[in-house]
Amino acid sequence: GPADDALLVHTARIALRDTLAALWKLDTAPERSFRNDDDAMARIADVALGIPTRRAAAFLIDYYEDRPLPPERAVDIIQHLGRHADENRRPLVDALAETFRGASPQMQLDVLQTLHRALHEHGGKLGGRQLQWGGELAVQLIPSGNEGLARRAIEFAHELRLAPAVSELVRVAGDASANPDLRGRAVNALVALDSSEAMGVIATVLVDANAPLRLRQQVAESLGQLNSPTARGTLIALFKVAPESLALAVARSLSSSREGARDLVAAVENGSASPRLLQDRVVDERLRNAGLKELDARLARLLEGLPDGDERVKELI
Repeated sequence: GPADDALLVHTARIALRDTLAALWKLDTAPERSFRNDDDAMARIADVALGIPTRRAAAFLIDYYEDRPLPPERAVDIIQHLGRHADENRRPLVDALAETFRGASPQMQLDVLQTLHRALHEHGGKLGGRQLQWGGELAVQLIPSGNEGLARRAIEFAHELRLAPAVSELVRVAGDASANPDLRGRAVNALVALDSSEAMGVIATVLVDANAPLRLRQQVAESLGQLNSPTARGTLIALFKVAPESLALAVARSLSSSREGARDLVAAVENGSASPRLLQDRVVDERLRNAGLKELDARLARLLEGLPDGDERVKELI
């Protein structure tokens, strides 16, 4: 029969969507004729997801205000509302999202992350209640034992600067038995949060000779992005104990900011760091872009007597 004809059903849905879009654009309300027809209203709600307008979002809010969101379409609905709903209807959008607080942790994360990203597309952001929810969820998921969910929760905590997650992030970053990828992501999140608790564990990872080298390099890179006096001081102190490949990562990290470039050259001048690091092409380019005073003369003095283009340093990662 017609209901079993997939092509016919698809064509009918497209026709219904396009008709609704055209009528809503004319500021009419064709759905009013079907208020007492649950099947018809459900079909309108289904195709309204394909109409990227405020009018479609308004219909969806009204339709789902006294109906549960179908779990299999919840993410699509929340995404549509986050993108297209009027700001004055935002409390209703938030209320719809929060109906999933009792759902599985993965579903909660799907809904909350979708709402955040949809709002962010046009300069919006989550409110206090949603941020609190996100913090509680991150604290629950990071130690869950499910690496996929833990990774997503760490990234979510990073993206939203979720302070309640700091303790769990510190635990993961400092756990020598944890997946190095998770540890690196946790460090990145801590750096973004600029937490006072973070510097201790970050410094511990940096000086831990047993930690994977790539992790230590990643931590150095992240710390350079922070570009605070404490962060730069931690990196400078690392030159005393770092193998050359890590020292190069530190030098590159420092040279990515004007203040760090200044401190790097000063560290070489006072003997805290090897002048060979300044021969690295990346470091050299960044130093020259930093606008340091008398840089050419200072580099000439520091590199005097060294072979041009020291290959050992250039081959380091």
